[in-house]
Amino acid sequence: CGNLPVEIRNVDGPGGGHLVGWLPIVPADSDEDGKLSYTNLKKVVWHKSFTILLETLSLISKTGFAHQCYDGILRWLFPLILILLADYEEQCVMALIRGFNSACPCPICLVPKDKLTDHSMIYPTCVIDDAQACVRLWNMDRTAGEAALKKQSLRPVDNSLWIVERSSPHDALSQDTLHAYDSGLFGNHMFEEVKAHLKTLGRTAEKTTDDQFAAFPRWRNLNHFDHVTNISFSDGNKFLDISKQILYTTQNVLTRKDDKAGYALLKCIASYLHAYMYITFDVHTESTIAAGEAEILVFQKCLDVILGDEATKNWNFPKAHSMRHIFSDIRAKGAARNFSMRPNEKHHGPIKRAYKLQTNGKDIANQILRLDHTTFVSVVLCNCIDHFDDERHKAILSERELETEDLDDRSFGGHIHLGAPQSAITFAQLENDNVSNHAFGQFRKKLSTFLNHALPAYNIPLPDGK
Repeated sequence: CGNLPVEIRNVDGPGGGHLVGWLPIVPADSDEDGKLSYTNLKKVVWHKSFTILLETLSLISKTGFAHQCYDGILRWLFPLILILLADYEEQCVMALIRGFNSACPCPICLVPKDKLTDHSMIYPTCVIDDAQACVRLWNMDRTAGEAALKKQSLRPVDNSLWIVERSSPHDALSQDTLHAYDSGLFGNHMFEEVKAHLKTLGRTAEKTTDDQFAAFPRWRNLNHFDHVTNISFSDGNKFLDISKQILYTTQNVLTRKDDKAGYALLKCIASYLHAYMYITFDVHTESTIAAGEAEILVFQKCLDVILGDEATKNWNFPKAHSMRHIFSDIRAKGAARNFSMRPNEKHHGPIKRAYKLQTNGKDIANQILRLDHTTFVSVVLCNCIDHFDDERHKAILSERELETEDLDDRSFGGHIHLGAPQSAITFAQLENDNVSNHAFGQFRKKLSTFLNHALPAYNIPLPDGK
């Protein structure tokens, strides 16, 4: 739910992400793969299946529904799909575009495929009305419709999100830092280029880099690497930690003198890290967004230098273009952690373990969904028990202690014991027992003054009329 605070939405358990179903994938067929009709069939199956999940939402998105909010006010709400998260291949399925080799490979805008590294230009955004018009034309005239669809890199399939009001797949698709940057732009491209440059310089350069990674100071929540030049990673979190260390460990290896192109690559990585810093802020202002957008233009200039140095790598790919949309997402949907896929990726581990340890390998979808549901029910019950214990503890505390807790959040220096009532003592004994505590100085006089003012204010008679 987009209305929940991110601290709740991005955790496991109630309020956080939850597996709700499986979407079928049409199996590969050696005789049919590559044919347009078979490719379109795969997209039709996916969207027809997703439509089932959206049927209820589709109805109330048109009519709205009454809901009593937490503040007790009854409001008429209209749900919509604000955020869609996926890697690029899945984004193409959700937006029903033709992918990397099409004329416009971005699922959000109509940027030409040879301009993906140009972040200075603003290209038209994909809109539902245009897509629907192209599909209608294709249904009436295949030749003219196919030409119109190819121009916008669309497929002749009805998008499942069209049935939900105010929900555009092109607007909802968001740039997730884990896939777009950590394991994408940096992990699969920049880091691989760094390793290629080190390999060209020879074993001494690779060993120096590995030794400097091994000597990098250890830090809490930062992966430590003994060597990185001869191993491959698929974990975006490890790529993120490598990106934090790579400038320190290669700056004396990929020098301007020894490797001009490698040095230009490090400058590009430095600009990328500056932009990434702005992208991952938890709180944004207009000035931080403007600074981030300016840094993306600096990154483009650094990338242009690489492209001009007889580059052997083609940097014209969709994840290099994703920076063009990240700050638009932040303006529309809040800080980047609101559309992070890291919580989703955490679910892969438990599902894999359930498949390996708790299924018989047959009809696994139903078995895993049932196991996941059982786990979720157990978590809800545990949370209810914990909440009951907390409420019961509050009920046991005296009213005075509750008021003290509400009014004074400072730590209490003594000890609190729950048990039988203590024996009665005199005011003099109370003052003597707490002589070192200024709060108990002249306690009897302070209490008398308080009661003489407080009781009449609430129309409570004084004891014995005094």
